[in-house]
Amino acid sequence: MSRAILYLLLLANAGVLLWQLTPGGAPQSALPEPDPNTRQLLLLSERDAPRQAATGRVTMSTTTVTPSSAKSPDAPAPEGRCYTLGPFRSQDTAALARAALEDLNLEPGERVRNEREQYGYQVYIPPFDDRDAAIEAARALADKGITEYYIMNEERLRNAVSLGLFRNKQHADRQLAELRKKDIFAEVLPRYRDRKLYWLDYADPRQLLTAMAVRQLFPDDPVQRLSRNCS
Repeated sequence: MSRAILYLLLLANAGVLLWQLTPGGAPQSALPEPDPNTRQLLLLSERDAPRQAATGRVTMSTTTVTPSSAKSPDAPAPEGRCYTLGPFRSQDTAALARAALEDLNLEPGERVRNEREQYGYQVYIPPFDDRDAAIEAARALADKGITEYYIMNEERLRNAVSLGLFRNKQHADRQLAELRKKDIFAEVLPRYRDRKLYWLDYADPRQLLTAMAVRQLFPDDPVQRLSRNCS
């Protein structure tokens, strides 16, 4: 009797197993059919799998997470982006830049500043007590074969003898060394001048004019786009 019961249990278990394996049987762990209108998520490793299989290389992928506070391209740009453009060394160049900004509806305002800039190096013999002494020193220079000189008249260097104005300090030092070989002891003085520099102030909340665009507009001029306070 117990043997018959055992056979019946074995047959019952086999029947359940067979029902689960048949196409019509659905196991308890089966998931519901996905909605055909729902876009499936694809892992980066699954997306790159065909390419990796073709090349035999394994690459690392990165995922960029966009914060929920990020704005769409159609969203308005933040206010308060103010800049100054310059310096422009001539009023004509500043006027051309102003017209370019006005074409972008940026409404620039112009500022003019007097700034001091170095423009060269003066090689000279320091001032003499009077003009006659300076003329006598000039004659001595001529006797030594030096013909490029002149007696200076500006207030601070009146009766000094100029022996050349150079843009480059290295060239001025070279001239100084040549003079010393002829027992002429001169000095080198940096020279400065005051000139007007023009700046354009404007607000650009939509970033219509980038720093790269500024370099393209003024490739030969040291024009910069500097951030400034909007107040």
